[in-house]
Amino acid sequence: MIVSYNPQQIKGQELVQLYQQAHSLSNFNPRIIVTPRLNLDTPIALTTWNYLQKLDRYNSTAVKIFYDTHIARGPECQEGLCPG
Repeated sequence: MIVSYNPQQIKGQELVQLYQQAHSLSNFNPRIIVTPRLNLDTPIALTTWNYLQKLDRYNSTAVKIFYDTHIARGPECQEGLCPG
């Protein structure tokens, strides 16, 4: 899962919370990346294989639901288990 954010729109406490949540989620499955993208057309974009969810602000519940729904479900994974 890739969490992209526009640093001109997400900063301060929201950004801290986003990184903290990503770190917490990575304890369950480390396949999560958080990266700034200046040209992003939305404050936050959550992406996985063939899925995109745009958020107009940080929402921990939306991030968690997207993570739970899509993590370890890419074509390289079988029944929630991914190679090395």
